[in-house]
Amino acid sequence: MTVYSWAEAHDRPGLLVSVRNSTEAAIALAGRADWIDVKDPQRGALAPPAIRDVRSVVATVDGRAPVSVAAGELLAVDREYLRQLARCDIVLVKLGLAGCTVGQQRWRVAARQLGGQIGTVPVCYADWVRAAAPAPAQVLALAVSRQAPAILIDTYIKDGSSLLDCWPMESLTNFVRAVQQAGIPVVLAGSLGPDTLTRVRRLRPELVGVRGAVCLPVRLDPISADLVANVRDLVQQTSHAEIWGADAEFS
Repeated sequence: MTVYSWAEAHDRPGLLVSVRNSTEAAIALAGRADWIDVKDPQRGALAPPAIRDVRSVVATVDGRAPVSVAAGELLAVDREYLRQLARCDIVLVKLGLAGCTVGQQRWRVAARQLGGQIGTVPVCYADWVRAAAPAPAQVLALAVSRQAPAILIDTYIKDGSSLLDCWPMESLTNFVRAVQQAGIPVVLAGSLGPDTLTRVRRLRPELVGVRGAVCLPVRLDPISADLVANVRDLVQQTSHAEIWGADAEFS
């Protein structure tokens, strides 16, 4: 299932919850998460989980939601790890671009390890300068050229700064619009709490990704089904009457 096919079927932003194991996956599903993402939050923004945890999560989800996996940064990606992911029943793999220029060849190699059934999603870091990552316009160009199934917008450094602390709302609004006008779904993440969720949901992303917002009390603690349900309700209160903000440069 692609992000667009999910969004078209539901006609509302979906809630993606990042989990680290099958126990958390079950809790997220109990809270009515729409999408399950697997990563190791103790080791970084996109730290890849153990293959055994991916398989365990897939078995627990059992087709009740799409499953994606964080595979780390493109510069450090393990090809054998990607080949093992290709044998798991997942739909998307996320790859960060910290520390590198947008290299088509390196991206093609990584995508080839995953075979043809799993989509490869580039991450656009809101704090791209701190991450030494490509600017948003370059990430969009890569996504268009490689027909990416989505772009994830996230924060690289998890120091309590939210997506909107790193990227002003007007500029972010225009980038999201540019991505969607290019025919690419948007996943918004980045230490989103109740206040920032209320603001970013107006951008009508296909998915909103959270972890810290559904943990008690911080992002490295176990997630809560009640918090998942509360955040999902908040995300899906988006009104169809809400419109884009003012034009601004995003690059």
